[in-house]
Amino acid sequence: MSGQSIIIPYHRDKEMIKYAVNCIVKTVSADVEIVIVGNNYLSEELVVDFPYSNVKYYAIEENLFYPRAINFGVERSNGEIITFVDPDVFVKSGWYEPLIEAIANNDIGAVGCKLINPSTGRIIDFGISHTMVNAVHPLMGERPSFYLAYENRRVQSICSAVLTTRRSLFEEINGMDINLPYTYTDIDYCFRLGDIGKSTVACANSVAYHKGSSDPENSKSYSFKYLNADSKAMFYSKWGERIPIDLGKWFNISFSYFRKINSDFARRVFLLDLSTVYDRSYYYGLLHEQGIEFLENHVVPVKTRDIDHLTLHKMVAFDIIETASPILYFVDSFLELFDNSLWFNHRDISRDYVVDRNGCVHMLADISNRAC
Repeated sequence: MSGQSIIIPYHRDKEMIKYAVNCIVKTVSADVEIVIVGNNYLSEELVVDFPYSNVKYYAIEENLFYPRAINFGVERSNGEIITFVDPDVFVKSGWYEPLIEAIANNDIGAVGCKLINPSTGRIIDFGISHTMVNAVHPLMGERPSFYLAYENRRVQSICSAVLTTRRSLFEEINGMDINLPYTYTDIDYCFRLGDIGKSTVACANSVAYHKGSSDPENSKSYSFKYLNADSKAMFYSKWGERIPIDLGKWFNISFSYFRKINSDFARRVFLLDLSTVYDRSYYYGLLHEQGIEFLENHVVPVKTRDIDHLTLHKMVAFDIIETASPILYFVDSFLELFDNSLWFNHRDISRDYVVDRNGCVHMLADISNRAC
């Protein structure tokens, strides 16, 4: 079997799917088959017209959930090269060819693209790393042009909002696991590819916008977020201690680049922890491996993961503003520290820096100046 197919699972938001499909049709060859799997028990959501000769649309009055919808689409497609695209992905010109080029390498089993937040224009996914309790997203929040996002990355897993694979591999490992109905389906797929010796790659030159978690009312979150806890539990029950803990490798890469541009960064610091991570000791160990010593460790309780903004002068005791030691701010996302004018101007932040749970590292002065 030869040829190429694109599989799109669709549940709701007719205007969004029509626009997303139009973006794809305009950027791929007419001989690329596009299979759309509409699935919703509300039949009115399935009344959508796709006026393209290379599009096959299946309307199923049932909630299949993501993995069953993907499996259904693959079974009814014809291509050996298969690309999964979520219905809330809006591709850019040139997105497709780098994926096809990368998957031609027989050692590679899955290829994903650089996914961009449609509001901020920043990276939301470019490969996934793992701790014992969470999947984390290196480079999340960075600009697409950031130095470390310029080249393809070998990763353990990628987001299947855009994922290219081969039918022969998909069938060999029995497709998507239907017991993971909401999240971790893509990670599980990449892990199982790894079990048969196939690598996963995040492709730097393939770029697309993805609403995803940037929009809490997107199709998947709006309809099925209640399944998140069960899906995560099923995934960790399935993989447990076999999950390869690899975030340390990314910390090494990220700090190596940080050192090149900030060679005299402070190694002896006051640690100000404003993160929500449970496994703090694991992260502290990663920081110690970079030669960082904590003179003092101050934890500020934060109750919301990836909160929009950390207002330092409200959350942190005022006497810390005058701390003489350089401060290392450990946070969920470095973006949370933008717009802290009082703190930035009342404190000497010249030696302060920020590390987030995804391994992004920046001088606080660069965050103050929005230079990152």
